[in-house]
Amino acid sequence: MSDYELITCALNGEGIDRISGRMEDFLNEMNIERANILRIRLSMEEALLRWMDHFGEGVQVKFSCGVKWRRPVITLELRGEDYDPLSLSENDLGAWSDSLLANVGLTPRYTYSHGINMVQLKLPHRRRSTMAAFAISGILGLILGLMGQGALSESVRDAIVRTVLSPLQMVFFRILNAAAGPVIFFAVTASVCGVGNVATFGREGRRMLLRFVGISSLITACTTAILWCLPIFPLRFGGGLLTGSELSGFLEMLSQFFPNDILSPFVEGNSPQLIFVGTFLGLALLAAGSQADHIHTLIDQGNSLCILIADWVSRLTPVLVAPLVVLGIWDGSTSLLLGIWKPAAAFAILSAIALFTSMCRVSLRFRVPLRLLWQKIRNSFSIALLTSSVDAAYGANQEDCRSLGVSRKLSSYALPLGLLVYMPAASIAKMAFVFYIAAGYGVSASPYWILTAFLLTVMLVMASAPVAGVEILTYAAIFARLGIPEEALSIAIVADILFSFSAAAVNQAMLQMEMVMIAGDEHVLHEDVLRREPVQAAAGDQAGR
Repeated sequence: MSDYELITCALNGEGIDRISGRMEDFLNEMNIERANILRIRLSMEEALLRWMDHFGEGVQVKFSCGVKWRRPVITLELRGEDYDPLSLSENDLGAWSDSLLANVGLTPRYTYSHGINMVQLKLPHRRRSTMAAFAISGILGLILGLMGQGALSESVRDAIVRTVLSPLQMVFFRILNAAAGPVIFFAVTASVCGVGNVATFGREGRRMLLRFVGISSLITACTTAILWCLPIFPLRFGGGLLTGSELSGFLEMLSQFFPNDILSPFVEGNSPQLIFVGTFLGLALLAAGSQADHIHTLIDQGNSLCILIADWVSRLTPVLVAPLVVLGIWDGSTSLLLGIWKPAAAFAILSAIALFTSMCRVSLRFRVPLRLLWQKIRNSFSIALLTSSVDAAYGANQEDCRSLGVSRKLSSYALPLGLLVYMPAASIAKMAFVFYIAAGYGVSASPYWILTAFLLTVMLVMASAPVAGVEILTYAAIFARLGIPEEALSIAIVADILFSFSAAAVNQAMLQMEMVMIAGDEHVLHEDVLRREPVQAAAGDQAGR
C-alpha cells in the first residue's frame, strides 16, 4: 500500500469497532507479529475510548493508515481542546514509554497542534529477509570473484579494481563515516531524554536503570578482560601495566570528550565528543521540562530521520557485499573474512556462558529447574533469533514475562527500558570482533587502547536504537577512534549480520532473567506462576483474567 486510506466517523461504539477492524486488517497487511497486533489495537482503542469519555459521543474522529517514507503509519485525529489520552495519569504505560519505543514501532505518540489532537503510531520498516539478501549477494560475489580470477588476466583485474571496485568501496566508506556522526548524536540525545524520564517512577526507576547499565557494563568489562588475557586474538601489545605516559594519554583521551566548540564534533565526526554533546543536551532538555517541548520534538524527529538513514544504509549494504567480496578475492584480503568464524565462535561461547550464568542465578534463588526456565523463554528467544527484531518479539516477550511470574506493572516499564539499555550480548559481540579485527590488521594496542575500546563499546551499544543499520555505523565510529583501517568495515558488515540475530535473542533472554530477579527484590514476583509448567501458567493467567 503506497497511498493513505482515510476514514471519518462518529466517535461511538460503532465507529470504534469500524476503526479497530480496519486497523487490524492494515497491521496484518504489514505482516506485524500477531501478539503486537493485539497490543497495538488495544492501545489505540484505549485512546479512542478515553477521547469518547472526555469529549462525548458523536464527535468526529479521523483514522488514516498508509506508508510514509517506507514506514507504515497509523494516525487518529480529533479536533478540540488539548487532551492527551496516553498521559501517565490516564494510562499505566506512561508517557515516557513513547520516547523509549516509538521509534521501533511499539508505542503510539500524542501531539497537539492547531486545535487538533493526534495519536500516531509509526510501525517498523517493512523489510525482506536481510540474511537472505546478504547470502545471495555474498555467493554472487564469490562466484564472480573466482570466475574473474581464473578468466581475467592480472592486468585486467588490477584495472577493474583501480577504476571501479576501489572507488566504489571508498564511496561506501565515506557514506558510513558521514552518517555515523548524526546517527550517534541523535541516538544519544533521544536516549537520554527517553531514559531520563524513568525518574517518573522515583527511586525504583533510577535504581533499575543503574542496575541495567551496571550489569551490562560489568559483562562487557569481563569480556574485555578475557579477550585481553587469553591468547584468542593476539594483539600487538607492548606491555602489561598502564604506564605513566599511557595513563596520561588515557586522561587526555577523556579530556577529548569535551569539544572546543559546538560545531567541531559534527564537522570532524568525533564520536566521543558527539556522545558528550548529545548527553549534555539531553540532560538540559530534561531539566527544562515543558519549556523545551518544541526542541524535544525536533530531537525526536531528527532521531526518526537518522533511523531512516540507518535503514537506508542497511538496505544498501547487501547490494555492495558482492563487489566487496570480489575486491577481497582479487586483492588477496579475504583471509580475515574467511576467519570471521573465530570472533563468531568466541561470541557464541561467551554469550552462552553469560546466559547460562543468568539462568543459574534465577534457578538457584527461586528453586526453579533450568529446563522449566528455558521452556518459558523459548518462544520469544526463537522469534528474536529468526528475525533479529525487538519489535517482532515484543509481544512474545510480554507473554514470557507473565509466565515467569513478573507482575504486569513491572514489565510494562522494565521491559521497554531493558530492551534499549540492557544489551550485554551486543557488547560481547562488538568486543570480540574489535579484538579480532585489530589483531588481524596488526593495530598497536595498549592498556589505554583497551580502556578506550571498552568505553566506546559500552556507550555506543547502550545509546544505539535497536534497529537495522545502526550497528554498522557504530563500528565506523569505533574503528575511527581505535586506529583500525576503514577497510575493516567490509568485514564488519558480515560480522554485523552474523551477530545481530543471536545477540538480539540472548539480550532479551538475559533481560527476562534479570526482570525475575528485580521482581523478587521488589516483592512483586508471583513465585507460584514461576514454578508452574507453561501450560498450567497460561491456564492460570486466563482464569485470572
